[in-house]
Amino acid sequence: MPSVTTLIDDKVPLIKYDNTWAPGTSADPLADAYYLGTFTSNNVTNGAVMWSFNGTAFWIYGAKRPNHGTYTVTVDGASYANIDGYSAVNLFQQVLFNKSELTQGMHTVTLTNTGTGSLYVGIDLVRPPSEVGGAGDQLVTQTVQDTDPSFQYQAPAWNRNPPSVNFFNNGTGQ
Repeated sequence: MPSVTTLIDDKVPLIKYDNTWAPGTSADPLADAYYLGTFTSNNVTNGAVMWSFNGTAFWIYGAKRPNHGTYTVTVDGASYANIDGYSAVNLFQQVLFNKSELTQGMHTVTLTNTGTGSLYVGIDLVRPPSEVGGAGDQLVTQTVQDTDPSFQYQAPAWNRNPPSVNFFNNGTGQ
């Protein structure tokens, strides 16, 4: 069966953050190093984020930075503790955790900040692959940019130069 990889950005409502998490801001001079220029972070011990997905594997991406600490990931009740997000240099779009060879079906993942002293953990994106179609089917991949003429935007409802457009894919956005 063909496999489709979906990139779920940190802002997608499938990811449920508790009230200790906050969206990253452009005040961070390195914000544009994150996928789509967005991230959601936490510096509160025991702050948690949860999501569920249907599949057999997943990857969590984020940054490893000097002000990041430890966290625990729980997958369907099994905990993986003392994972360290610290790096002496800023590293972005890093795999923070991955799990494969899960049985096909629904899974629940929780990431909990276990760092103390206001150390951060952050989510940039989650990538769960999914099997689609039947054996022998082939997938066709196509990216359609927002500037493609097949899109029609009606002014004034659509702004062709939104704030922080440099964070959008290929620097364009509507």
